[in-house]
Amino acid sequence: MSDDQLLEAIQKRRDLKAFQILYDRMSPAIRAWVWTYSRRYGLAEPDEDDVYSDVTFRILKSTRAYDPALGNASCYLYGLTRHAVFTFLRNKSRHKARPLEGVDLCARRSSEKEWPEVAHALRRGLAKLDRRGRKVVLLRVEEGRSLKEIASALKMTVRQTRTCYHRAVARLRRVLAHKLTTQ
Repeated sequence: MSDDQLLEAIQKRRDLKAFQILYDRMSPAIRAWVWTYSRRYGLAEPDEDDVYSDVTFRILKSTRAYDPALGNASCYLYGLTRHAVFTFLRNKSRHKARPLEGVDLCARRSSEKEWPEVAHALRRGLAKLDRRGRKVVLLRVEEGRSLKEIASALKMTVRQTRTCYHRAVARLRRVLAHKLTTQ
């Protein structure tokens, strides 16, 4: 059976035997594609394995989107691999360690004694936020309210609240990073 026929069998009947044959046949090529992208974009070896696992899962999950009229199976699998690599890179950059993790945004007395420069930078950062951004951050962090509760309290939509919160926290990160690196 050709790769196209195997993909169609997986697509129409969820044929696991066809998936195994296709997987065994295409596995070296997929590994090579992942390896090439890893070298190009600086992925570590454990990250390569994560991407490879993701590609395998995507092959099984998204075969319904395969259309032989748009290209052969190998082009389709290459596209899945490429998409998995870039999705992984995007998610990895979004979830980097951030300067605010582990810092008490409320700047209570104990944190002022432990990290006086951080508490001072946070107060200055909060002061630089607009009134609504400051209120959203404080309600979320200090009072532990959900975005839905904050939205109803401030007469905003949940989407507006989420955007306001993320922008305010991003601004606080920038202010905090700047203040702590210049001291």
